[in-house]
Amino acid sequence: MTYKDLNIPKEWENTSSSNDACPSFIYKDYQIFIDDINVNERENQDWKRFSIFDLEQNMLLHTDNYNQVLTYINNK
Repeated sequence: MTYKDLNIPKEWENTSSSNDACPSFIYKDYQIFIDDINVNERENQDWKRFSIFDLEQNMLLHTDNYNQVLTYINNK
């Protein structure tokens, strides 16, 4: 599991699919993808660990910092 090091909020719904490159969660109107902590284990080493999209698949945030993810989600 690529996110066992994180304290995932219980309000986030796990929507991961076996077709996805990494696990994902839905919260409010956001989909949060969490890639592997190890860059070498990611499908694309250029990707950041966390990506937030709106439900229309527009990327809103792409970062390696989990606190930025939480701040972004909680301040919207």
